[in-house]
Amino acid sequence: MDNINKHIQQCIRDGLGWKDATVKTVEKIKGGYLSNAYIATVENEGKATKIFVKEQNENTWGAERPSDPYATYLTSDLAAKENTLSPKVLGTFASFDNHATSIQHISGGKLFQIQECVNGENLYGLCEPIVANNIQGREVELGEKIAEIFADIHSHKHPIEKGTKFDEYSRSLRDVIAHPELTLNIFQNFLQKSAVLKGDFRYAYLAKMIKVAEYFSQFTERNSLVHGDAWHANVLVNGSDLYLIDFSRLVHGEPGIDVGHFYVVCLNLALTQKDDFHVRMAQAFLSKYIQLTKDEFIKESMVTYIGFTGAVSVVEDFYPKVSNEDRQKLISYVYKCMQNKKITEIKTWKEIQ
Repeated sequence: MDNINKHIQQCIRDGLGWKDATVKTVEKIKGGYLSNAYIATVENEGKATKIFVKEQNENTWGAERPSDPYATYLTSDLAAKENTLSPKVLGTFASFDNHATSIQHISGGKLFQIQECVNGENLYGLCEPIVANNIQGREVELGEKIAEIFADIHSHKHPIEKGTKFDEYSRSLRDVIAHPELTLNIFQNFLQKSAVLKGDFRYAYLAKMIKVAEYFSQFTERNSLVHGDAWHANVLVNGSDLYLIDFSRLVHGEPGIDVGHFYVVCLNLALTQKDDFHVRMAQAFLSKYIQLTKDEFIKESMVTYIGFTGAVSVVEDFYPKVSNEDRQKLISYVYKCMQNKKITEIKTWKEIQ
């Protein structure tokens, strides 16, 4: 941890400009497949402040990472600071042996993103399973509040000027969505012994994913700010307050990527728990989102990314407690939606198949 302390100290000193600040404590918390996460207590000008720090780890494969990982973090940093996201992104920095610098000026070093620190309970943890906790009976309220957060994020439209670095990155992003490295890795490794995605169907499923992504990539006028990892684990609940976290995948693209991802995760939870709590949350989420955005086309563009969500959801290594019967039902539902290029709205978990 001493090395991490040093890098965080450099990021706040050289990056944020907190010259007299001192890192007092660093606690490692649960991160993701592509990042390590920490909460650091920093003493600055006589006050103790907690910050959230995300570090790119050594895992080199991932759907949100194109050939240049710095392009991902740079776009995320610029987009986050241009918009009123909460918790706020304070900065993204590259840290070296004895100094740190803004990622805008370098393409090397260890990558760290520093954000404001907020308190809350992970929504996915609260949902698995639903017990007597502070979300019981709140599925409609939560679904609508989450829709409000995403509607706000997606309201930020950024025109892409041809020939710019941003245009180049946006095109590479669409290529990654059409040929997601993470999904390919899952198909090649995790799904070798899959009882659900196997044989010729595995390749038919992947081919359908690519065709769907290519089809929806033509509607570039819809491009907006997109979170990129829109599921329950990135929502914190603190009483009546909700926070969306993890802005390291922020890009500009099809808003259906976020909406479809969250919707299908809701259905997967409903199916595995045999309970309509998550169906009602999904219904409230989608209905409120359309009410706020007036975007009826979202029911079609949601299909852009659900193939990826479905593939991850049936990986035995990720979700060992899910039965093969439930995996088959979810993947059948997702495949039919991709075939129809439109989401099939669900009223009860028994319809997911």
